[in-house]
Amino acid sequence: MNDDQTHVNPAYGENFLTQVVLKIDFSSIEAINVNSVNTAFESLEGGFNPAQILEKIDLRIEDHEGELTTNRIVDSIFKIEKDDSNFIEITKTSIVIATTSYSSFTTFSQFFTPILEMFFEKFTVTQASRIGLRYINDIDLEESSDLFNWNNIISPSLVSNLNFVDDKSHIRRAMHNIFLEHDEDTLINFNYGMFNKTFPSKILSKEFVLDYECFTPYGTEVNDIIPTLTNYNQIITDVFEKSIGDELRERMRQQ
Repeated sequence: MNDDQTHVNPAYGENFLTQVVLKIDFSSIEAINVNSVNTAFESLEGGFNPAQILEKIDLRIEDHEGELTTNRIVDSIFKIEKDDSNFIEITKTSIVIATTSYSSFTTFSQFFTPILEMFFEKFTVTQASRIGLRYINDIDLEESSDLFNWNNIISPSLVSNLNFVDDKSHIRRAMHNIFLEHDEDTLINFNYGMFNKTFPSKILSKEFVLDYECFTPYGTEVNDIIPTLTNYNQIITDVFEKSIGDELRERMRQQ
């Protein structure tokens, strides 16, 4: 769609993205710990902060010969911050790279590519079991008083459900999900609607979420990961453009 295949059209000055996240899952690597992660990131330029150790606690219910038992599983997450808006989270089975100051896929790719290349080499990752790229748009039009009128801002097909309610002031949240098979290797999980950050209080601000994740649940060789992410970016770009109207495009060009 664009020459550099960037989620933000070059004609747009700004965007409504609050977070962009890529996540890659792989088979468990026991060599991943806080020391090995810090050593690995010391080989990169860019002034990464030492890893913070976080804990993820899961409760797993298992059936042992008809008797249910609950196991408490504690996993360590190693979080590395480059700055206030770019961070990496690593576990023994995944790496997440995220930004809250996204400008283009080209810039984001320049950030994550050396990290992934280093990580795959240092920890001998040869295949990913899952790849995902997610764009979260929070379209916040604070200056508008007509909270439920999305004409020419959001595609009518995404807001027509609001007409089901006669008195829209009673709506407290209107979120929806579409799960798509883009092709035999690519799935799209699309969440959209009026989330209402103050739920269950009444909706007080004109906000609409467009949250896209493009992913594959199938094994992918590491050499194919970055081309796959580039393709995902283009797929999401196309769906995003289909989701919005010309008034929103004009707002993004003027910002």
